[in-house]
Amino acid sequence: MNYGYPAYGNYNPIQPFAPRNDAQGYQQVPQAMQPVQPVQAPTQPQQGNPPAFYCRPVASREEALGVPVDFMGSPMFFPDLAHGVIYLKKFNPNTGAADMLEFRAQPQQDQRPAEQAAFAPLNDLLQLKDDLDNLKTEVERLKKPAGKAVRKNEPDEQ
Repeated sequence: MNYGYPAYGNYNPIQPFAPRNDAQGYQQVPQAMQPVQPVQAPTQPQQGNPPAFYCRPVASREEALGVPVDFMGSPMFFPDLAHGVIYLKKFNPNTGAADMLEFRAQPQQDQRPAEQAAFAPLNDLLQLKDDLDNLKTEVERLKKPAGKAVRKNEPDEQ
C-alpha cells in the first residue's frame, strides 16, 4: 500500500527511504565510493569582500591554542609581545584540524665575516723593541755637546 502525500514529495511513512527506480523500472546500482579529493582553499579574495582576519594579543602559546578556530578559513593572529612571537591559527579543511604557525623576530646577522686581528710573532716584536732602544740611545748621544766625549753609562751633567 503506497500512501502518497503530494505536499511532501510522495513521502511514504511505511518505507521512508524506498529505493528509487529509474524511468525503465530498474533499480539503480550504487556506484563505488570515489576517493575524497582535497579541498582547495580559495587563493583570491571574493570580489567586494576584503579578507577579514582576527587579531587578539595573548600572553602565551597555550592561550592562543585555547581560542576556538574560525571554521570559515579566516586566519587568526595572536601576537605575544612579551616573548616576541606571533602565532597564526587557521582551519585546515583537508585534515579537519587547526594549523598553528609561529613567527619569531630574529636580529639580522652581519653578512661579512668578522675581520681577525693580525698578531705579530713574538720574535718580531722583540726585534722591534731592540731596534727602538738602539735608536733612543743614538738620539740621546746626538743631543750632547759636540766637543765633549760621552760614555755610554755616564750620567748627564746639567
